[in-house]
Amino acid sequence: MLAGFITAQGRESEQDTSGFVFNKCVIKGTGKTFLGRAYRGYSRVVFYGTHMSNVVVPQGWDAWHYKGQEDKFIFVEVNSTGKGAN
Repeated sequence: MLAGFITAQGRESEQDTSGFVFNKCVIKGTGKTFLGRAYRGYSRVVFYGTHMSNVVVPQGWDAWHYKGQEDKFIFVEVNSTGKGAN
């Protein structure tokens, strides 16, 4: 079974102020999933204080079509709990 993606965020440049923030959420389900993937360069997603079940794949994030450009992304998990937060 292929893993899904919870987010697909993308900014056009570093100056773009957009991004996704998930604060005190719960991630659970029946299939495997990544926290997110880059939709464009400069993707920015933060999961804060989120309980993550074991549906989250250990890698957590995927560069998708932007492999080699990971230095432009901001993918962060802070104070997360659960088996998927490891």
